[in-house]
Amino acid sequence: MSLVIGVDPGGTTGLAAVEYTPEQGYRLVAHLATPFTPDEAVVQVAGMAVLVGPGEAGPWWIAAERFVVSRRAGRSSTAAAGRRARDILGALEAAFPGRIKLRNAAAAKGWAVDARLKAAGLWPDQGRPHTTDAVRHALYFQVVSLGNPDPLSMDFELAQLERRRG
Repeated sequence: MSLVIGVDPGGTTGLAAVEYTPEQGYRLVAHLATPFTPDEAVVQVAGMAVLVGPGEAGPWWIAAERFVVSRRAGRSSTAAAGRRARDILGALEAAFPGRIKLRNAAAAKGWAVDARLKAAGLWPDQGRPHTTDAVRHALYFQVVSLGNPDPLSMDFELAQLERRRG
């Protein structure tokens, strides 16, 4: 089993815990989005890490969006949101050394499109873009870094059919 907690940091931070097992496929364990302080984000991530039960998750990871300052980011976000994003990432890195992996937003968001999230059964509530982006980061890490199956692959679809047959 693998557990990845996706983080979309900012003024409103999205968190999503995505679990994968060969027997059950992908499962959205928990998700939420709110204007966390850095300390609150650490507590929420720690809570998500133990949701699957003590010791059951084995290794777990945090897949977070690297906050990049650019012209586009400057138009779409406030300075306070950027500062909060960097503070949250710093707090997570300090609290969970070696567990956090940062990626540019374009990598995860470009690959983990809506169709891929839906195929994996990971579509969170509609109208929650920060939560959805956190799920994108978690799924991207599950597939690209951990080698779990791509939800749009034929192998994944065949495994899903086998699971349904029971």
